[in-house]
Amino acid sequence: MTRTIIAVLLSVLSAGCGERLGMIREKSDRLSLASVLLNCHGKFKHREVTKEQLQEVVKLHTTWLHRAHAERNKHPHERANLCGARLPSAKLNRVDLSWVTLSAADLRNAELIHVNLAHANLPHADLSGAMLLAADLTHANLTYANLKSARLIGANLYKTRLNSANLAYTRFIPLFDNKPATQLPEFRLWQFARNLALVRMGSDTISKFHQLREDFKRNGMRPEERGITAALQRAQTQDMNWLERNFRWIAFDLTSAYGDSPGRPLLILVTLILLLWLPYTVALKMIKPIGRGAIWMVWNEDRLQDISGDEKDKKKREPLLGLPFLKALHYGFWFSLLSAFHFGWRDLNVGNWIARIQPREYVLRGTGWVRVVSGVQSLLSIYLVALSVLTYFGRPFE
Repeated sequence: MTRTIIAVLLSVLSAGCGERLGMIREKSDRLSLASVLLNCHGKFKHREVTKEQLQEVVKLHTTWLHRAHAERNKHPHERANLCGARLPSAKLNRVDLSWVTLSAADLRNAELIHVNLAHANLPHADLSGAMLLAADLTHANLTYANLKSARLIGANLYKTRLNSANLAYTRFIPLFDNKPATQLPEFRLWQFARNLALVRMGSDTISKFHQLREDFKRNGMRPEERGITAALQRAQTQDMNWLERNFRWIAFDLTSAYGDSPGRPLLILVTLILLLWLPYTVALKMIKPIGRGAIWMVWNEDRLQDISGDEKDKKKREPLLGLPFLKALHYGFWFSLLSAFHFGWRDLNVGNWIARIQPREYVLRGTGWVRVVSGVQSLLSIYLVALSVLTYFGRPFE
């Protein structure tokens, strides 16, 4: 439950960054779906198909398939056209539906066992939760299809088009009855496929996904490569012990989805700055420090300008306590920002560069619990920045 809540929060956090891209994709999806429905002339469009009607459609389609190729064009009414049809939880087992039209059809939780869907046309079809056991999807068109949580068990996906399909939690599982292992489409047929990082795979398909990732890498398909890398890492993590599995989940999956979301660590960094702004502000508002926790303003001894004429005052350090609300907010945010970027090497110190923006020459330091929180924030920040840079420019999870 805790994992789910954290994952949802991080998903919401990441959503803002990709909002514009999401809007573009959504508009493209709507236009594509509108085009598919505009060209849909099936009699079951937006209608639920009864069991008897479905049996009649399959019977006519079988007759059409048995005709010679030259004769098929003379009997187009026999060919099954179920575009836009509603077929939730339909059972289509051991039937030949090759060359069928199922564009924008509702096939949620359908049972498709040993079904032949070779050359089938299924763009924008909803196959979420569907069971495709030993299904033949050779040359099938599944562009923009929703395959969320679908189970492709021993399915033949040779030259199946999965461009822009939703593959969240889609399971690619092999059969163990001496039949060929699951066949995967070639790399170009996966282009723009969504949620590749959430793909679930069986043991014997891992090597095939490794090969698929290498194909993506050689052809410069970086988003698809990152998605498959994340899926592979999650599959490999399942076989690890409890401690290592949870460590990897916290350190790599939640933070960057194993490199599939290289911008997420920076979003977490910004969120930490804003979250810790509050306790720092509280420390600045307190008249008496709690547990010696306070933020001090330490003036540079060799500062160029000094508003004080007292020599003793020039070297002073003072705790910032009981500040007015707006002033406490100002210094609290500044301290949180400096704590987040308090890392570097010699003169290459990001915190020092940010501090140069100040009009006056002083540094803010913490004591007690404030110092501990600030130190932890600095350690987390350098890890998040390093992870973001490595996953964006490199391939640390290969």
